[in-house]
Amino acid sequence: MKICKATALLLNYKRPENINLIIENIKSQSIPINIFLWNNNNEDNKKYPVDLQINSSLNLMCSPRWLMSSYSESEYFFSLDDDLNFKDLKVIEDCVSYATNHNCAIGYQGVIIGPSKEYFNSKHLGQNHFSPNVNNDINVDIIKGRFLFCSKIQLREINFSNYKKADNYRIEDDIIISSKIDNKIIPKFLHNRFVELPAPHALQHQPEHKQSRQESLIKYYLKKNKFIL
Repeated sequence: MKICKATALLLNYKRPENINLIIENIKSQSIPINIFLWNNNNEDNKKYPVDLQINSSLNLMCSPRWLMSSYSESEYFFSLDDDLNFKDLKVIEDCVSYATNHNCAIGYQGVIIGPSKEYFNSKHLGQNHFSPNVNNDINVDIIKGRFLFCSKIQLREINFSNYKKADNYRIEDDIIISSKIDNKIIPKFLHNRFVELPAPHALQHQPEHKQSRQESLIKYYLKKNKFIL
C-alpha cells in the first residue's frame, strides 16, 4: 500500500454505481490518495479497485469508516458519502493545503448550534449559503459527515469501538468527531465544488433520523462543550 498525504474513507451500501464514479474521481485527483472502502452490503461481493476493502456481514451504518483510518499512515483523512462527488480534480490538494495552514478540520456542510440547542432548529450551512460577495470562511460547531476532512492527529483520541448503538439510534460519527475538534471550518474555497449524486435509501428519510441526531448532539457535543441545557 502506498503512503499518501490523504486517505479517503468510503462506504458502500445500496449505491454501487455511485461508488464506482467516486472511486474513479478520487483516483484522478491531482495528488495521490489511498482509498479505503467499508462495504455494508453483504449481497455485494464485488472487489472494488481500492487500496483496502472491508466487507461487513451487517449494515453497521457510517461510523466504521473511521475505524479504517488506523490502517493508514496518511496525515489526513476524509469521508465522502456515496451520494456526493467532486466537481474538479484539485479539491483534495486544496484541502490539504488549507488544513495544514489553518490547523483545522474542514467540510462543505456544517451546523452552528442555536440558542434552543436543538439540532434541526440550529443554523445549517453549506456551499449554497455562500454568495459571490462573501469572502469569509465560516466557523461551525459541527461538520456534517458527508464530507469531513481532518488530520490523523485530530482523530487519535477517538476510538469508535467505544461507541455502541443504543436502542434504535445509530452512532452519529460526525457529531462525535466534531465534539473532539476545536477548530472546524466551512471554507469559501469549497463553494460549488461538489455535485450531488442519486440518493435512494438516504438516512434522513429514516424515521429515527431526527431523534438520533438530537440525542447524539446532547450526549456527545453539548455536555462535552459545557453548553447549558
